[in-house]
Amino acid sequence: MSYTTGDVVSRVQQRVRDTGYSSSEIKGYINDVQNDVFNEYRLPFMETTHDYTLTIGDSDITHGSELPTDYVQALDLYITTSGQERVVEYKDVREIDDFHPDPDDTTANASTTPRYWYFYAQTIRVFPVPDQAYTATLRYYKKPTQLSADADIPDVPSEFEELLVVGAAYRVLQVKDNYDQAGILENKYNELLQKLVVKYSVHQVGRGTMIRTSRRRLGKTSF
Repeated sequence: MSYTTGDVVSRVQQRVRDTGYSSSEIKGYINDVQNDVFNEYRLPFMETTHDYTLTIGDSDITHGSELPTDYVQALDLYITTSGQERVVEYKDVREIDDFHPDPDDTTANASTTPRYWYFYAQTIRVFPVPDQAYTATLRYYKKPTQLSADADIPDVPSEFEELLVVGAAYRVLQVKDNYDQAGILENKYNELLQKLVVKYSVHQVGRGTMIRTSRRRLGKTSF
């Protein structure tokens, strides 16, 4: 069974018994559902990676080109250069200040393999500054892809397609002033959301339990 934005739109139209309802408006509601889920929780299917080549003497892993446009929150940074593989430990920027008030000062801080990463000035930096062009992989939580074409595939897992259908449908019914049916579907949406969270937040060996962002933050990051 296919799982595309167009399929979800068709199911929403069927759910609200209005096959002529604007598909572009429904896509906006589907995006709203995905944004709500991604803003509220940190779950494994929201994780992705981006590779970088660190520059000698430059603490900014992006070299001023900014983090990925879908970046939300960092998980880990790894040096992946052959023979140099290691996890770069996270430090709060205030802890880096304890090492040296100017971590980019190569005259006071010898360049070597980066030991720590920290978030500062809307980018990720490493300390000490690199002494060679190391390759590194950033693992991070991403924003959901904004769906526009019928062939676009949602980021919410396919087994929870009904979550998108119900979440978009109750929004349509609210616009149509059918608040009774909208309330029923909103309750169904909340039930499906909790099922998704339970399924994907189960603790796995070697990783922390994913959390609701409004309650606490990941201990490894400060942003």
